[in-house]
Amino acid sequence: MDLDFSKELEATGDKLKAALKARIDSGVSPPNSPVTIMKKGHDLTLRDSWAYRESIEVRVKSDEVEVGVFHPEVAKYVFWNEHGTKRIPARPVFGPVADGPGEQFLDELEEALADKIIDNF
Repeated sequence: MDLDFSKELEATGDKLKAALKARIDSGVSPPNSPVTIMKKGHDLTLRDSWAYRESIEVRVKSDEVEVGVFHPEVAKYVFWNEHGTKRIPARPVFGPVADGPGEQFLDELEEALADKIIDNF
């Protein structure tokens, strides 16, 4: 019997996506420098154009899920902010979500998959 886990994977991907967006919405530290705030006219970190937040996607197949930013130009911006550069301090989003709520989401996924397997055998 070939089981399709896409429903469970999509639910987990959606939870991760929501957690990533919530982290961005919270204003990731450190704050922008006073010069940057003056230049941009606001102090919102990672929310200049909202492209980062709005580019987070969930891609699901029957046996895998990917959550990320797949647009090449936005992905560069995400990478630079996740890890920092010489001029931009690190403002990680993916790492803290993976290490925090992501762990719980994976535990929940494991339980859902185990339940589905047991129910079908």
